[in-house]
Amino acid sequence: MRFLESGPDVPLAEQSADPSRRGVPWWGAVVIAFGFAIAGIAVDSLAARAFGFDGGINARQIGFAIGCLVAALTVRNRALFTAAVQPPLVAVGVVILRVIGVKVKGLVTSANVPELNSLLIKQVFSFSNDFPVILFTFLASLTVVLVRWWRYNTARRAEPPAAATTVEGSKTGTAKAGSGPIKRAAAPKPESAAARASRAAAAAQQNPAQNEPAPRGDTPTRRVRPTGEPGFRAAPAVIPRGRAGDAAV
Repeated sequence: MRFLESGPDVPLAEQSADPSRRGVPWWGAVVIAFGFAIAGIAVDSLAARAFGFDGGINARQIGFAIGCLVAALTVRNRALFTAAVQPPLVAVGVVILRVIGVKVKGLVTSANVPELNSLLIKQVFSFSNDFPVILFTFLASLTVVLVRWWRYNTARRAEPPAAATTVEGSKTGTAKAGSGPIKRAAAPKPESAAARASRAAAAAQQNPAQNEPAPRGDTPTRRVRPTGEPGFRAAPAVIPRGRAGDAAV
């Protein structure tokens, strides 16, 4: 349970009204509002029994208002909607709980409990009497939620993208030693044929000497057959032009 945990690295979406403290989830806000309202009803009941106050000491209204305001201040930024709409719903839920509590009390103690219809009418009149307190609590909680929502959106717009990525990575991708498997980096994509051809052409332009063909070995000389071998035909003698007359003489 990390509710209201303090620290400098609390994510923005989980902050309460105090940025250094982690807020409660949406169901935690409902529990806080109902808890304060029920505690106020219990205080009124004890005061009526101990001091004979028929209407109590208005602890029910005070507890209801304080519970809704505390819930609006301690809920997380991403659950502000629950804190804004819950005051009327909590008031109706308290009326239903009071009716159920009176009926259960009559069954347990065998006391004279009025009929369900008359009991509901009595609670509805009590609800109508508490309407100004319910309206004030709703408007006060809505004001707190709107102020927090405006501050939350302003902080989100001012937050750099790198910091937001780091926060999300710390929540989902980062794993401590021994806590689970660590995601491996994705394998590089294979190089395409066009990229390989371009790289080879660039290397050829930088080192042209490497592309020259290797010198061949000594070429074999043509074998000259001797005159006596069969199939050999002697080439005719070539006489220079200047000595053609001498040859004729």
